[in-house]
Amino acid sequence: MVDIEQVMDIKLFKDFSVTEIERILGIAKLQSFKVGETIIRENVVGKELYIIIEGKVRISKLVSIGESVNFAILRRGNFFGELSLLTQKAHSATAEAVENTQVMTINKTDFDKFVETDPQAGFKILKSIICEISELLKQMNDKFIDMMGYMWR
Repeated sequence: MVDIEQVMDIKLFKDFSVTEIERILGIAKLQSFKVGETIIRENVVGKELYIIIEGKVRISKLVSIGESVNFAILRRGNFFGELSLLTQKAHSATAEAVENTQVMTINKTDFDKFVETDPQAGFKILKSIICEISELLKQMNDKFIDMMGYMWR
């Protein structure tokens, strides 16, 4: 079980009341992964949101057979798997524990029920997810523009 103190400072829940966080904790599960363990695998359909409670996770993508590119190292408070939670499509990348890691998971079925019973809290989570995706998209656009500028010099 996840303790409320472990999630109070997580950005995803910044606008939540204590009662709303307690409700989320009621549907969340805690999972532990050892160094090197795969948490999610690229091209495998997923139905869970993962929120890092402790540890670090590497996000990577296959670019050719046997070769992958590391995109990010996520830390406490970061989350991943959000697109699969919302779309039920295959993961676009692999997530692997870089150190012993604990994640809080919320599966799609429980998330959908949560949104139905508390649309306001559901909106808060979706808004946080959208803001995070938007920020990542902005960073990617900035990197792309920098790369294009470098290529045209």
